[in-house]
Amino acid sequence: MTAIGDGRLGVRISPGINLHGALETNVQETESTYRTLVDALSQLGLAYLHTIGNPDTPILRDLLQRFNGITIVNTGWDPETDLTTATGLIDSGRADLIAVGRPFIANPDLVERWQNGHPLNTPDASAFYGGTNQGYTDYPTLDASGHSFG
Repeated sequence: MTAIGDGRLGVRISPGINLHGALETNVQETESTYRTLVDALSQLGLAYLHTIGNPDTPILRDLLQRFNGITIVNTGWDPETDLTTATGLIDSGRADLIAVGRPFIANPDLVERWQNGHPLNTPDASAFYGGTNQGYTDYPTLDASGHSFG
């Protein structure tokens, strides 16, 4: 951290998510490991702790409360983070910031859509990680009257 400086480095964790061959199948061991990690991270002056997973699970609830700093929460894939969930997490104090991936990819004007109650584009998951811009830069945006164009 000396080379980067205090408050300029964040860490993302996803306890028990079990993706891409990284399997954490022993619940007690996983919880103990992440508690130890988060307690140590809290002492480092990180910019943030970013979690992926349901923040209502006992382990994530505990880790978010343990961390001494800014928290960023992404609820993961099921359910996908939506406006109601994001607002609830912020309003309840369970998160400082909310991260959304797929809704933002499919809606480059997501903030405006959420603020004004406009419908969202549906992400094209078949194009994710396809190696081209298809499914990343070709979604319609809203015009000034709230109608899709593009």
